[in-house]
Amino acid sequence: MQTVILNNGVDMPILGFGVFQIPPEQTEQAVTDALAAGYRLLDTAAAYLNEEAVGRAIENSGIPREELFVTTKVWIQDAGEENTRRAFETSLGKLGLDHLDLYLIHQPFGDVHGSWRAMENLHREGHIRAIGVANFHPDRLVDLIVNNDVTPAVNQIETHPFFQRATDQEVMREHGVQIQSWGGVRRRPQQPVHSPGPERDRRQARQVRGTGRAPLALPARHCRDPQVGARRPHGGEHRRLRLRAHGRSDGVHRRPGHRQVSLLRPP
Repeated sequence: MQTVILNNGVDMPILGFGVFQIPPEQTEQAVTDALAAGYRLLDTAAAYLNEEAVGRAIENSGIPREELFVTTKVWIQDAGEENTRRAFETSLGKLGLDHLDLYLIHQPFGDVHGSWRAMENLHREGHIRAIGVANFHPDRLVDLIVNNDVTPAVNQIETHPFFQRATDQEVMREHGVQIQSWGGVRRRPQQPVHSPGPERDRRQARQVRGTGRAPLALPARHCRDPQVGARRPHGGEHRRLRLRAHGRSDGVHRRPGHRQVSLLRPP
């Protein structure tokens, strides 16, 4: 498994297995199967209500702890310095672990600065290898960075070929924060949780079709390399993609009342 080096020197696998919306009674088997398939990054959260099942799967896997990268998150109701520390200890107990690899603030609401102070202390004490956030837009991310000592190692946000978050990625690169995508595989265009609008979804869907790549082959790399994936076509290429989007393969663009315009076929 390839890894990326976070801003504090910790190696994190580029691909992980998340357990959002997996019922607790099914989570242990799902995680067991994921580990058998080669996953080593596991992502859960207090709000998912299945941390204990993830912990059982880890315990029964026989995989050395140092080979795993375990992430969980503190929920809104536990925002604040004292609450976050208690929530961390609760999550650690449910997982049956003696430390976490990554601990995230799940949403940018409530006393996030108090939560971050608690996480900074837990990190200094060696209980967490890296700390970060999730679902933080650029303004909230920068606010957290400039008002605290430790820069988040990760910002986990919804990112996929139909919602690439170019501005978010630029701000994260500028501040040394690693983007981590959730919802990275989309079978068809659909409204993102933080949607820029349906027209943009349709436009990006056409762009993905024009890359010549299978849609499911795109998400694994598009967040790491914005050059790969749903790029924006230009000029004559844009016209050819419009033809394909309407199911035309004869290389002729017809408009009612207009003469036929021949276009070169793509190579």
